[in-house]
Amino acid sequence: MKNNKVFILILVLVISSLSCSLFFPPVSKQDYPATANAITTDVSAGLIETARAAATEQSTRFIETVQSQAAQDPYLQETAKALGTQVASESNAPSDIPIMEGEIKNLIASKELVSYLAPYALQEVVDFYGFEMLKNSWLPAEQGNELSEISAFLNFQKEGREARVSTQAIAPNQTTVWIEITQK
Repeated sequence: MKNNKVFILILVLVISSLSCSLFFPPVSKQDYPATANAITTDVSAGLIETARAAATEQSTRFIETVQSQAAQDPYLQETAKALGTQVASESNAPSDIPIMEGEIKNLIASKELVSYLAPYALQEVVDFYGFEMLKNSWLPAEQGNELSEISAFLNFQKEGREARVSTQAIAPNQTTVWIEITQK
């Protein structure tokens, strides 16, 4: 009796394997990349949509919370106003560090750092700093200057100080500018 059960079990397994191969053709190894690509495309599109929805929902909640807290706390309002004025003021930058004109965005200026987004192509920014830094008595450093299609690093020195102008193109007419000013 026990042998019959084992025999029946093996027979069922063999028949089910054969029936699967009759109804479902074997998948070749060449089909694996296409199948994986199709799965990741479908899954990643759904994940991206889900992430966008969650980010939108969470950022809206965050903004509402911050606005609510700011409305209730006059000290927080004054601090935010003071910080905004102090950080975004061009007058906080050293007088010998030029800042491009035009609709610059995200300006941060202090005696050690000037950073902003310039509405110009990378080469225009490089040309501006190459000329304007010399005009402000900065001398080009002999080492550390690099220029590529998407970024540039220009080093200058002056009276015990160094300035490193780092730029990166982020779009055809948008370049980030980051100038570090240090003591030698």
